[in-house]
Amino acid sequence: IMMHSQADVVEFILKQEGTKVELIISDNGIGIDKEDLKHIFHRLYKCDKGRSQKGSGLGLSIVEYLITKMEGAIDVESEINRGTSFRLQFPLFK
Repeated sequence: IMMHSQADVVEFILKQEGTKVELIISDNGIGIDKEDLKHIFHRLYKCDKGRSQKGSGLGLSIVEYLITKMEGAIDVESEINRGTSFRLQFPLFK
């Protein structure tokens, strides 16, 4: 997270919501532009074109794919210069 967000604080919250487990990962980094938020789970998409040498643009698309395969969901909220928060939800299996 910190490599791309330039955050100095990262918070993890894990909780159970009914029949789901929720993991929230938040930072105080540079945030993600609203236009980029629409695309961050697309394969090979990079928000910062100036860092073309770092990263493949596959990370978040792989995360979304794996979460979906586990019947979960992922959502993101971000605000420029305020930070980003990812919310991952997974069903509880018995």
